[in-house]
Amino acid sequence: MSGSIGNPTPHTLVSVNRSQVKPPTAPGVVQTLNAMVTGAETNAHAFGPSTTFVRAAAAVAPAVLNFIHGGPPADPPGLTPASLEAMGARDDKSAFFQALLPGALASEKAYGIPASVILAQAAIESGWDQKPIGFNIFGIKGTGPAGTQLVATTEETKRGKTVHIMANFARYHSFNEAIQEHGKLYNNGYYTKGLQDFAKTKSPDRFIKLVASTYCTKHGYAKDVISIIDDYGLRQLVKAQGGH
Repeated sequence: MSGSIGNPTPHTLVSVNRSQVKPPTAPGVVQTLNAMVTGAETNAHAFGPSTTFVRAAAAVAPAVLNFIHGGPPADPPGLTPASLEAMGARDDKSAFFQALLPGALASEKAYGIPASVILAQAAIESGWDQKPIGFNIFGIKGTGPAGTQLVATTEETKRGKTVHIMANFARYHSFNEAIQEHGKLYNNGYYTKGLQDFAKTKSPDRFIKLVASTYCTKHGYAKDVISIIDDYGLRQLVKAQGGH
């Protein structure tokens, strides 16, 4: 599994022109989330901040609102490439996924990408952030909001052969900015079938199977993503916070 600065996982086959991709509208979602924040604050006062739903709503809803109002949700305080790397190095990966969860949920709501797929791809593409390219946890090529970086890497061909290449990888100012750009990438017109299917079925498995051959050069990529989702209980994690 690649994902290092010397060997990151480059899986985007098409460059994304960010100026041409707009987030889909979500009628009523802002009002719903505002109510979610208000309800969380009210219930926190009545029942205490240890209530699971209250804590989850208060943590996630403001991030989603900020995202919809024009920017990515802020990363959790203190979250840096080094701290996420430390989380990824532990046997217990729950902190790794929890750190990226608010951004993944926001992207699901704004761009229609299954949050569990986002989390699994972040783990795979960055190698649990053990050898990242800054905040680029998806191995996205091209130019990002923070510029670009030329990196020596490997790529697997359709026939399973590994080749060595030099490629420009996007740079970002934060992990959640990377998640937002990842969501825009999926809305560039190449993944419409997968997005439409997920909107109807809410199946992350069907989604990744429909988009994998376009997104990734690696054979068996969809199976790898689904394995991460299953092994780390990402369906349950996402659904507990209102995703899918």
